[in-house]
Amino acid sequence: MTTSVLFSLLVLSAAGCTRRPASDPTEAPSPASQPAAPVPSIVELETLPSEPGPEPVAARDRATYSERQIRGRQRRVFSVDFSTIDRPTTIESFQSAPHLSPLTQDRTGTCWSFGGTSFVESELFRMRGYSPRLSVMYGVYSEYIEKTKHYVQTKGESGFPEGSQADAVILRMKTYGTMPQSAYTGLVNGETKHAHWPMRKEMRAYLSKVKEGKRWNEAVVVAKIKKIMNKYLGAPPEKFEVEGKEYTPQEYMRDKLQFPVEEYVSFVSFKYFPFYTRGVHKVEDNWWKGDHYHNLPLDEWYELFRGAAKSGYTLGICGDTSEPGDGTEEDIAIIPSFDIAQEHINQDAREY
Repeated sequence: MTTSVLFSLLVLSAAGCTRRPASDPTEAPSPASQPAAPVPSIVELETLPSEPGPEPVAARDRATYSERQIRGRQRRVFSVDFSTIDRPTTIESFQSAPHLSPLTQDRTGTCWSFGGTSFVESELFRMRGYSPRLSVMYGVYSEYIEKTKHYVQTKGESGFPEGSQADAVILRMKTYGTMPQSAYTGLVNGETKHAHWPMRKEMRAYLSKVKEGKRWNEAVVVAKIKKIMNKYLGAPPEKFEVEGKEYTPQEYMRDKLQFPVEEYVSFVSFKYFPFYTRGVHKVEDNWWKGDHYHNLPLDEWYELFRGAAKSGYTLGICGDTSEPGDGTEEDIAIIPSFDIAQEHINQDAREY
């Protein structure tokens, strides 16, 4: 089976950004591109061997409809018929870089924080040889503070989405630091699962009143949003203890983890602003209109992905999970032939 992996955003360590000519994709990375400490490399993500047979693999991609429960409602879902897809059956089929086990985001729209935090944890493994479980919800809490400030500064013209970008985790760490999961879970009153809809409803109702009354006092609005979050998520501690020593979130990131927040770079591949420049990633989740995204041609973008992974680096990725080739329940994602064949994917197809 041949699969294609295309995502809109990559976040990775600048040390892993070794670009190789697209004409020679088999060239080994230079010694300078290797991590300081050897770690297992990730298996190539874009291809898997197909079984021999007279029928082309592409012809086996089939579409199907199925009934599923989504957020308590019965839905008819269009997807690939994954029963026809050859794939690895165990995680042991891959060589992977050190990482902590994935967590479920439950009933929230905060995949960006779960994914971005996991990326930071894997980077700590690469650099330090260990990683604590970091607080996903502290990143969410910090992000809502920034969204609230931006909402007031733009007089309610900016969005207040639940989503964000994976690189927002590192961006907010620069200001707010981080803390271990043990210090802040974002769960209160004996809860064991995250469900943010009630909190979101209350925050949006309050901000609507702010806009209607033109009450643009940033300190007051931020204080009210914090009060709402404290009700549903709990208040993050100003200080916490780790291994007998007390830290603030900033001290923990700087002194205990020694995480180099300035050494990470985000890449996209689009035609709406010039290649080899930085610009705005035009998606709703880039609510702050960040213009720090480096734009590369698709072939170079993809080689950057492969080169970093082969050299033992992990990557943070943002992709579309609404396509029929996303098989969340199957733990697999492909671009099926009935969508677009791999050989037809180019920069123009990427734009569509």
